[in-house]
Amino acid sequence: MSKRSVLVIGPMFADLLVEGASQMPRSGEERYIDSYTVSPGGNAILALAFARLGLHCALLSTIGDDFIGAELRDSLETEGVDTSTLSVIKSQQSNISLIFHDASDRSFLTWVQPDPLVHEHASTVARRIESNHFDHVHICFEYLSHRWAQDLLRSLRRSGTSISTGLGYQDSVSWNQGSVEQASLVDWIFMNEEEARRITGKREIRDLLHALRGIVREPVVTLGREGSVALSEKGETIRVPAVDVSVVNTTGSGDSFAAGFIYALLQKRSLMECIRIGGLFGSMTASVKESLSPRIRPELAEAMEKYYDS
Repeated sequence: MSKRSVLVIGPMFADLLVEGASQMPRSGEERYIDSYTVSPGGNAILALAFARLGLHCALLSTIGDDFIGAELRDSLETEGVDTSTLSVIKSQQSNISLIFHDASDRSFLTWVQPDPLVHEHASTVARRIESNHFDHVHICFEYLSHRWAQDLLRSLRRSGTSISTGLGYQDSVSWNQGSVEQASLVDWIFMNEEEARRITGKREIRDLLHALRGIVREPVVTLGREGSVALSEKGETIRVPAVDVSVVNTTGSGDSFAAGFIYALLQKRSLMECIRIGGLFGSMTASVKESLSPRIRPELAEAMEKYYDS
């Protein structure tokens, strides 16, 4: 049987995680940090996770013609990600995010490529994509407002491709009626509890799940240390506890949850199994410094089932 194929659409970053920066230096001052880690971030996390799970994955994104872009491309190709849909924007730097991590939370300093250039390149690549080439597409929510993305998704859906997206902080803050219409283009939306509360105005889990039902058929919400929860098409609330790990860095754990969920979905697993596998991969990512759990492999799905059955 041929590999299942996935297309990931959205910006990728170089994530530079800084530890031990208790406060920013004053003007003219130099301070030292405890450690730092550099890893692919943004939608590269999803693409790498899918490739490590044994899926054929292509990433529709952009990099700059700089050292960071070359390193990001090399990281993807080394892991088997298809970079034929990756564009290099000439005379531009690659996206980068400086992540400052302390005991309480994370903070970010980020540089991103100009929107017009990004979408000019993306729309050119999108026109080359065959509608029957992918089993699943995961797209950055922000891109759903662009005509090229809407046309591509409608074409893919007609050929039977399932589609998912993930909400970010800014997406939930700026949520409006237009966002609801854009959400109708996808089958699955991944979000955390705070994002779900912002877009629904509800506080209780049961209430926000039912409110989300008006946006997506089977809502899925991650709850951090409390695990995750979903509302099935039949109206059944499915709650799965978190895997007990020592949390080191939660950056990318939501993306890894989505990757595990989609992997299970393509294996035609039940909604509960999809949530369980997503939860395992998300927890693995939170237990390491990098923005992606190390060397995810398909056999971990079986190990996860044994874990929950024990």
